[in-house]
Amino acid sequence: MDLIAGISAIHPLVLIASIALILVDVLLLFHALRRGMQYASAREWPRLQVHADSVDLQSVIHSREGLPTSTTRHYEAVYTFRYRVEGREYSKQTVRSVADRAEAEALKAGQTLSFIYNPRQPEQTLDMPPGPAPFMITVIGLLVVNAMGLGLISNLAAFFSGDLP
Repeated sequence: MDLIAGISAIHPLVLIASIALILVDVLLLFHALRRGMQYASAREWPRLQVHADSVDLQSVIHSREGLPTSTTRHYEAVYTFRYRVEGREYSKQTVRSVADRAEAEALKAGQTLSFIYNPRQPEQTLDMPPGPAPFMITVIGLLVVNAMGLGLISNLAAFFSGDLP
């Protein structure tokens, strides 16, 4: 009975903010656990090496408006390749940044790609197994959201109870 009386004494906006924070926590925890399991399984995926069917070299120019000296240029190699897993053929494209045209030409001459693929879903490929950074970013995001949410809830509770300084 005391719990119900305590909850009914809380302003509805404070209660809504608290429930929203709990829902966001559950969502972010689910996302972090799913990513963590996916990254752990990716370390076991088989590696393939294939030759590119085609390589398109593209010059990319970045410039900022109004600043003529802030123009930068780099090249990207767009690889198109096919690979076969358990008798089924898959086709993919990947983009790799290169520093200059000479490096792009060297990559085009080699045309060999190495990647890992998910044996359960062979169309899912990665250049290399992911490290812990995405998982850690999700955890840091969870901490930041909680800090902001708790601050908001505390301020809302103080505002509606009249305990403002």
